[in-house]
Amino acid sequence: MENTDTDLAWAAGLIDGEGYVGVKKVLNHRQNYISQCWVSVAMTHFAAVERLHEMFGVGSVFETLRPKNPLHKPQKRWTAVSRHAYYVAKQIAPYAVVKRIELFSIIAHYEHGEKPKINRPGVVGEGNGFAKLSNEQVVQIRNLRGAMSQQKIADLFGVSQTLISAILRGARWTHIPD
Repeated sequence: MENTDTDLAWAAGLIDGEGYVGVKKVLNHRQNYISQCWVSVAMTHFAAVERLHEMFGVGSVFETLRPKNPLHKPQKRWTAVSRHAYYVAKQIAPYAVVKRIELFSIIAHYEHGEKPKINRPGVVGEGNGFAKLSNEQVVQIRNLRGAMSQQKIADLFGVSQTLISAILRGARWTHIPD
C-alpha cells in the first residue's frame, strides 16, 4: 500500500519533533571512518514507532535499555541508516519543516554525490553546513546596529532575535571582523 500525503506529513512531523536526522562518523569494516546517514525516532509511545516501520518497510525497531530511573518509561527506537535513510528522506522531505535541510542533504548525497551537511563543531561561519547566515549578511547585521530593533533585523534575515543579539554582542560569528 502506498503512503498517502497525510501519512507522509504525519511521519515528517513526528521525525521533525521527536526524531534525529543527520550524519554520524562510523568505522567501516576496513577501520576507516565513513559518513553514514541516519533517520531515527525514539519514543515511549510504541505504536507510533512501529507505525513508522510499517509505513516505510525499512529500518530496524528495537526497545532501548531499561531506564535507570524507575519513573521513566522504556522507549522503542526506529532507525533507518544509509540507503534506507535516503529512501525515507526522499518521501518525507517535502513535508518536513525543522529537519528539512538535513533531509535534503541526505538526498543530495545519494543523488549527486555531495558530501552530507553535518554540524562540524570546529568549522565556523559559512563553512558549517548548518549556517543560516553568510559572512556578508553578518556584516550587514552589524551595520544595522541601532538603526532598527533586533527583532526587525531578525525578521529581515529570517533568524531569531537571540542570534542577532549574540552577533551584536560579539558572542557569535566572532571570526568576522567589524
